[in-house]
Amino acid sequence: MPPQPTPASLLRLAHLHTREKRKDLATQSVSQALRLDPDHPEALRWLAQTALENHQLEEALTFLLDSLKRDPAHLPSFHQIGHILLMQGKPSEALPFLQSAAPQLSPPLRAKAFEDLAETLSLLHRWKEAAQAFSLALPDHPNPIPLLQKHSHALLQAHLPDEAEHCLRHGLSLFPEDPDLTLALAKLLLQKGRLPEAQALSEQLDPVRSSRAQLLRNAQNAIAQIAPLDLEFAHSFALRDASQIPLAIPNGSRLMRVWRTLFATLQPHYSHLLFVPSLAHTPVSTAALSLLHLFQRSHGPQSTLLVVSDQNLLLSELLPPNTPVLNLPALSQDLSSLQRIELVFSLVQTLQPAHVHNVSSLLLWEAFQIFGPALHLRSRLSASLFAEDFNPEAFATDAAPPGLALSHLPKCLPFLHAITLDSLPLKHALLHHLALPESLASRLLPVGELSPEALAASLFAPSPTP
Repeated sequence: MPPQPTPASLLRLAHLHTREKRKDLATQSVSQALRLDPDHPEALRWLAQTALENHQLEEALTFLLDSLKRDPAHLPSFHQIGHILLMQGKPSEALPFLQSAAPQLSPPLRAKAFEDLAETLSLLHRWKEAAQAFSLALPDHPNPIPLLQKHSHALLQAHLPDEAEHCLRHGLSLFPEDPDLTLALAKLLLQKGRLPEAQALSEQLDPVRSSRAQLLRNAQNAIAQIAPLDLEFAHSFALRDASQIPLAIPNGSRLMRVWRTLFATLQPHYSHLLFVPSLAHTPVSTAALSLLHLFQRSHGPQSTLLVVSDQNLLLSELLPPNTPVLNLPALSQDLSSLQRIELVFSLVQTLQPAHVHNVSSLLLWEAFQIFGPALHLRSRLSASLFAEDFNPEAFATDAAPPGLALSHLPKCLPFLHAITLDSLPLKHALLHHLALPESLASRLLPVGELSPEALAASLFAPSPTP
């Protein structure tokens, strides 16, 4: 009679299936292990990692907290819990988990844990402690250049300008002529009143090389957030060549090919991204074109990249001449829904525009829901809603979708600085149905009630400071 499977044997089988890329069989093995032992900590951690890969942060957090009840000394779980809370914008809650984990972990997890601890302390404005944590993250970190910049910034915020300068000069001794470190040092010297030295450093910079290098760095950081706490991947994104970026994406060759094509076309100078599901003879497209004209009048004809995101339908004759446009569906038609959302997120994080506006792009609404805390730290986020986006009766009948105003707006609203509406009655309906406080109600902007100048002032207020 064959031996009966145990949770341990089933989990070994799950890891084997995972290595062989048989994810469905791995999931079956883990589910069988949990039927035998519903509180098995390793099985719960496996479910947490799967939830993380799908950006289901609350589910991952629940699995990890449950796993600690049986295995309270598992330090990587403390780190992952702190990382998730940090991603959710909860630095005070993340802090004790990261403080417990970081000093006791071994490389390479130790570097990432100290980086997360430093980011958490920075958000809490505990700059001297943040600087210390950054210094502890640096020795084993696979991508030290952004960390050196953050370390220098923390030292500067802690009123230690000489130490900040030493940090950047040390970085340049390791990575001579790196454009990001060179520019950061030039800015610091300018702040310290050493104008000739700052000017000499600035003259060393090749503007084209510097801007492309910054895009590369942004892309690396964005891709790192797509694959949270994947150690094999973390080591692969310390890349210097833009053509190598897609090789670091862990979602398969299709997404790699898309990123290789996309990155080659990106330019670093867009101050605004305007997302629209398609561009055709529709009311949504008309509204998007009206906003595009407003953006171009306010910031120049090349300031705004129009991104068609949901459908491969682009009538380019509707656009003003020489308008930059990106047709994502033409590149990403073979990707899964989650991969397309990740592509949108990484696009925004790579370009880091001052402003991102969403005109009914479901793909961007989904990215707002999953990645809103990260996106709004770098860019001002706004959106447009229409009467068709509000259908409260659908909740009771399930006869039709409830509309974006109900399915996506409530979760995204904390990250949106402004929401344009096509009518004043829609504002009143949203205020009544969602019971919004005045601080959030003021973000709802009926376009018919505002002059173009007032609308521009509301949409184009200064972007948040990183």
